[in-house]
Amino acid sequence: MKQITDYILETHKIESNILKDIDISNWKWNSAYSENSYLNKCKENVKEFAKTLYPDAKPYEKLELLCKETYKDYLSIGTKMSDKELDEYVKKDFKVIDTMGFAQFEYYCLGQGWWVFIDWVIKQKK
Repeated sequence: MKQITDYILETHKIESNILKDIDISNWKWNSAYSENSYLNKCKENVKEFAKTLYPDAKPYEKLELLCKETYKDYLSIGTKMSDKELDEYVKKDFKVIDTMGFAQFEYYCLGQGWWVFIDWVIKQKK
């Protein structure tokens, strides 16, 4: 039996259009991003963006779909890992989603930098 998110990804033919035409190598981490108020604002922006990006998905699936579409690209910034190594790393991390759900993945695996990165991506699209 397919998981709902796999079904949605297949039926909507989601490809990494979010990052299309954006040079993600321009994004740089800044220590000011770790400030709670800034991070909370980024989370709010990302959640609103996910709602508009995946209007047909269930509320709890929207962030998961966004993360699955962008997580590998986020991890690739500034890394020396090969594409294959990144795939394995992402696959291992996403096992948490498959076994325990996105909320657990968000709490234990998803770094605060992803939220800031996606907020930056949103700003680049405007």
